[in-house]
Amino acid sequence: MGPNAVLHIHHYFIGMISGIFLCYQNTFIVVVHALLTGVMVEGGCKWGYGGIWSVRQPTNPVTENTQKVLTTIAQSNVRHANYTQHALQNVLQTPLPIH
Repeated sequence: MGPNAVLHIHHYFIGMISGIFLCYQNTFIVVVHALLTGVMVEGGCKWGYGGIWSVRQPTNPVTENTQKVLTTIAQSNVRHANYTQHALQNVLQTPLPIH
């Protein structure tokens, strides 16, 4: 597949493959097979039946770092605006001293 291929084993795949190997007829194996079939159905219903092979997308560290910096700046601006608003409210609510 190549160096960028990633194997991701999903719930449904584990349950499906286990059904192939659990072919004995005794009580314990039937219970295990039922549990693994439940794992297969639950995994497919909750997360979907995705492929087990995916290709790793190349990341751009400059873009990731830029996004982190922009998020930090935006958070700082919001914090400063909140601080200024609350400080102004406190000044307006503080009674003036009478001399």
